[in-house]
Amino acid sequence: MEKISRNAPCPCGSGKKFKKCCYGKDDSAGERDEKIEILPIRRNIDYGVPRLRDEFFECNQLYEISAARLFYMHLTVPELFEGCVDIVRSETNRHLAEEQEINRIRGPEELIKILKRGVDNLNDALLRKKFMEFREETTIILLRELRYLQDDVFVELAIDFLFATGMNYSQEVIEIIENYQRDAYCVSLLCLFLGFYDHPKINKILWDYYHYFKARFPHETFREGPLWGLYEINARCGKQENSG
Repeated sequence: MEKISRNAPCPCGSGKKFKKCCYGKDDSAGERDEKIEILPIRRNIDYGVPRLRDEFFECNQLYEISAARLFYMHLTVPELFEGCVDIVRSETNRHLAEEQEINRIRGPEELIKILKRGVDNLNDALLRKKFMEFREETTIILLRELRYLQDDVFVELAIDFLFATGMNYSQEVIEIIENYQRDAYCVSLLCLFLGFYDHPKINKILWDYYHYFKARFPHETFREGPLWGLYEINARCGKQENSG
């Protein structure tokens, strides 16, 4: 039987990611714990000097469907998802109680508490708007919390909110990757996030993690995060060359 990626849509048809639905349901608790992959420390992952030539991108194509592709689109074309959310919101009341709770938030600590608990994706935009009200204080807390193991949804929303500020947090994200041991999915998304910014360490980090994920997790799509980051950097460099 073909192995299903943890980040692929669940085959049961729930609409959730496999890892958030049926993944591991037939395993013992001990076996499930073993599937939480904590990566080696950053300095132990080294694949040499980045060689980001045309040949690399020709030989390493992006998947048609992956968690990283969806997340990249969510960051860069949010209106596509907001339109779908508006339709669903008009046909259900499931988000209303939580919406009222979010509207009552009066400070960053309350916002982080709700964020760590997890929110209905129908309220993502509202929570992002509330985040912007306390942006300076909440950003500090978000970056601190990203140093430690967190739920996937927290990581996704934290990166989404940081991206929405338009500020460059590459130095802080690099510090998190280099100094704290994280799980594969989180590092994959942080690598994708880094691809939007310029920093002398970014190319090497993305290069190393792309090759590490490709070798260590051949049946998963974790490598797509750093690969999307490298594609973004390559596209930006191409535009700069054309404008020059």
